[in-house]
Amino acid sequence: MQKRIGGQCEKIEVHSDGTATLGCRSADGQPITRCGEAPDYRDSAMPFSEQLCLRRIAAHEPHMNDAYKQPYISVCHHLDETMADPFKAGSCENLRLRFEVMERDLQAMINDPELEKGDNGRYLYHIDARMVHAYLPAFWYRAEHGLESDMPTEIIHDTYQKLAAILEDFSSLYENVAMQVALRRTEVEILALLLRTKSPDFFPFPTLFREDASETRENNHDAYLVSDKRKTTIQITNTDYRMRNGKRKSQSYDPATVIAIHQQVVNLDYKDGETVVTRVADNPRLIAHEHDVVDVYEEFDEQPRYVAWGAIDAVNASDTDDDFSGEYIQHFGGNRRDGLVRAIVKEASGHRVSPEERNLLNGASHYLMAIIREKEQQATV
Repeated sequence: MQKRIGGQCEKIEVHSDGTATLGCRSADGQPITRCGEAPDYRDSAMPFSEQLCLRRIAAHEPHMNDAYKQPYISVCHHLDETMADPFKAGSCENLRLRFEVMERDLQAMINDPELEKGDNGRYLYHIDARMVHAYLPAFWYRAEHGLESDMPTEIIHDTYQKLAAILEDFSSLYENVAMQVALRRTEVEILALLLRTKSPDFFPFPTLFREDASETRENNHDAYLVSDKRKTTIQITNTDYRMRNGKRKSQSYDPATVIAIHQQVVNLDYKDGETVVTRVADNPRLIAHEHDVVDVYEEFDEQPRYVAWGAIDAVNASDTDDDFSGEYIQHFGGNRRDGLVRAIVKEASGHRVSPEERNLLNGASHYLMAIIREKEQQATV
């Protein structure tokens, strides 16, 4: 039985005049008059904003010592508050005003000339603010139409273009702090690779400050999908290194979390008309290929059979001329490192991408789709 998230604010009593009493429910689903039973807002990484206790949110106004960073923190808090409001600000007009205020606050922070005068952490918050700003139309649509409504194509495309613009700035605006913001670049990159599939099923939301700063480490995540009233959480990391306790970093998060590892996404060797096999130390596993990226496969020499960094095991080794058991095999991918970002920027801006670049993009997108599907299927068992 799925554990119920406690402290959900709801309309628990509707009156004859059409008004409603706002209340909360505890973990057992019963109405409560006080929010003492609701989870602490600071450790509520897992619930959707819509499931948070509205009174808990109002009681916790986050504060940042650096005034430059405060608008991002405040907008995240106001987004939580808006999405958690069962009345959604009372009217469409009031909802519009709320989002316009958040848009202005983020835009002012993004254009603030004080960016370069503080510590390098300001650049991290600058990127975070740009990501949330890019997603404001998606949050607004979600507020109006419900958590599980399919995101319209125009919003998906617009968000993709805005994230590509952020990626483009990593070779200019963020060039002098490249090492400090490397992980943020990966986070934007993963979101963009999912957005370019044009599929509402793979529409990723970035986490807000509350979700990314959970006091329970294993609940931390950088992005998520809405899947059958559940959150499919995604933790993004540059490499899956071993920690001092002998475990890999990916093992420190909740087992239901999708671990998107930059090293696996970009280190895809591809040669035209040739299969490249990369030997790894760990035992390989087969990841089924996803076919629902919108694209024209006729541009390629052959349709791919395995997703990038999927594995062919001993059972399937007879499909090829060689025995690839115990090794990773991929039939499409692309150049290493920066080639992926350049391809994203070119595609999103409408420039022609080469077949090699499109292979690179599709390989990365298919891989992410496959590992997400795998976790979603495990969650339903």
